[in-house]
Amino acid sequence: MAHASDIRTSGPSILDRASDRAGGLFSRFMQYRAYRKTVAELSNLSDHELNDLGFGRSSIKRVAFEATYN
Repeated sequence: MAHASDIRTSGPSILDRASDRAGGLFSRFMQYRAYRKTVAELSNLSDHELNDLGFGRSSIKRVAFEATYN
């Protein structure tokens, strides 16, 4: 008598989940790099140039965060 079995997983495999997690980590890392680069670029501007953009030196991190993560 022959016996056959059909095994199906109910969700994504462990490799799929690991790949998704790695992709998420990479995406967050790239966002963080963009944030750091934005902070560096804005920090290189003069106070006059920052005022022309509508904010002061004390707002650089907030502006960079909003530009990168929102």
